[in-house]
This record gives sequence, structure tokens and C-alpha cells, in this order.
Amino acid sequence: RPAGDGGARARLGGEWDRLEGEASRHAATREEQDHYYVSKALAEISERPVAYAGLLVSKAVWTLQDEELRDTHSYYFFVEQWPLLRWLPTFGWLMGLAVIGIATTRSADRTWLLVYTAAVMATLVFLVLGTRYRIPLVPAIAAFAGAGVAALIEQVRAAQWQRAGVFAGVAVLA
Repeated sequence: RPAGDGGARARLGGEWDRLEGEASRHAATREEQDHYYVSKALAEISERPVAYAGLLVSKAVWTLQDEELRDTHSYYFFVEQWPLLRWLPTFGWLMGLAVIGIATTRSADRTWLLVYTAAVMATLVFLVLGTRYRIPLVPAIAAFAGAGVAALIEQVRAAQWQRAGVFAGVAVLA
């Protein structure tokens, strides 16, 4: 909804219970509930299209950021429980390296991964955004990040220090 922040904020016992029963309180049958909620969402969007566009931009940024979003399963809780997770690259590092991979792979080699990534991102941005919903992005991002690491290593092996520095700077900036 345009007034929200794009995250899954409704929780059991509160707003979730109010939302779940809303369709039936408006005399919608079980078969009509999806139509009720879609119509409600489209009405809110048509009332505030600029706010909705801003929300979509915000959700796109959230999708690609390093910080894990608040969700029912906290990534940070699991990091505390299993210290090995501290040593794994974060989403932001994968994204930075993926930018290099996308820029350095051949067009034919990256097309389907980019299509897949765009489809998952569109789903996240137009529907619900949460940590667990971002997981389908990881295989494609990891593949591109691997290509980015390979491109960086290739530049170092060839003693192309300036180009390697540019690649590393792009990864850090991204």
C-alpha cells in the first residue's frame, strides 16, 4: 500500500487479524477474497500514485542493499547462533562483485541470468519484500559474483593493476 514501507509488517494478533477478516466483514465469500484485496490495493494506489511510485523505488533499493530486512526469521539472530555465518560474504559484497561479473561477461552468457534476476526483483518490488523472499536472487547474484571474482583475478594475473583497481573500486562502490 502507498502508505506502507513495503515490508511485511502485519503480525498475528494485531494488524494481521484485522486484515485477514476484513474481506469477510465486507460480505466477500471465500472465492471473492482475492478480488476484494486486489481491488482494495488498486484503489489505494490510484488515490496516491506518486507515493506508490516512491514506494516501488524504495523497495528496489531495499532489494539490493546489504543490510538484511526485518523478517520473521532474523539473519542476525542466526549469525549469533552460528559464527560461521560471520565469515560468509554478505549480500552487499555479492552485489558488488556481481556488478563486475555482469559488466565483464559476454552478452549471450548473461542474458538468462539477467532475465531471471529481473523477474525475481519485479516480484519482490511489486509484491512483498522480506529477507526470505530475497533468497531466490542469491543463485544468480552468486554466479555473477563468481564471474566478477574471476575477472578481478584475471586482471591481477595479467598485472593489469589499474584495471584491477577499477574493478575493485566498482565492487566497493556498488
